[in-house]
Amino acid sequence: MEFAERLRDNLRRADDLVPPMREQADSLEAFTNLLIRYIRLRYLIDDTSFWTDDLRELSRFSMEHQRAAAGNGEGTLQDTSLNCAGATSAETKQILLLMKLRKDLGITLSPDYLGTARSVKDVAQKAFSQLSSETA
Repeated sequence: MEFAERLRDNLRRADDLVPPMREQADSLEAFTNLLIRYIRLRYLIDDTSFWTDDLRELSRFSMEHQRAAAGNGEGTLQDTSLNCAGATSAETKQILLLMKLRKDLGITLSPDYLGTARSVKDVAQKAFSQLSSETA
């Protein structure tokens, strides 16, 4: 499968997980497992055994893995982020992931939180708590 085709497929499969995360996750554990699948698909790391709860490390690994999968030379991705806030590419990738999750689930994650969140577990707890209170 070509990289572009795999990317489209993974994004579609991640989108397919949104309704179960919003409506069918009846426990924090079930929600967290769906969230992990969502992140692995969106970050294109579903074909590896790599996993960590650390969002920045996941972002860094994802960037390196995607570059290697796309065949763009060396496996190490240099940080070429040039934004005025001084954020690294991994930080930007994390923020974009959490913004997409926020939009997909219809939850509130503050701008400050988007940039400072450190763990998947913490994100799962915040999101699940909001979704649970909506259905209560």
